[in-house]
Amino acid sequence: MLPATEAILNQASDPFLRALLRGGPDSQPLELGEVTHIALWREMLQAARCIDASLLDEMLGGFRIVGPIQRSMRWSLLPFPEESMAETELVERAWEFFEKVVKNVERSEVTDNTEKIWEATMEDVREGATVGPFFSKAEVDKFLGG
Repeated sequence: MLPATEAILNQASDPFLRALLRGGPDSQPLELGEVTHIALWREMLQAARCIDASLLDEMLGGFRIVGPIQRSMRWSLLPFPEESMAETELVERAWEFFEKVVKNVERSEVTDNTEKIWEATMEDVREGATVGPFFSKAEVDKFLGG
């Protein structure tokens, strides 16, 4: 089933998501235990009659974190929070939120916990699960091609 998974993963247009799901670069052969074995997951979800039929498609798309998020059919709906914001407002105010986060980070002290979080994040970078670190907006813009 690995060839089927490889064909599916090769269709992912985002190279970082593709590397994460493959468990390594495109040049590396897929390895059981490292790859997100989409074809196997599909078989298991069908055999289990999973009601979250779009789960794999969401995974291949990188799971949205802003805007409409696919509802799980497993659990009942949660009440809509009163203090929610429309996606357009989030986009319009992104730099405002960015500045607040930066100010909070600058005020924060380095603790054993923050050191452990940094070490874990750098391990994720070495494994290719994330990119960075970026220390300025200009570095992010350069990475994103902006």
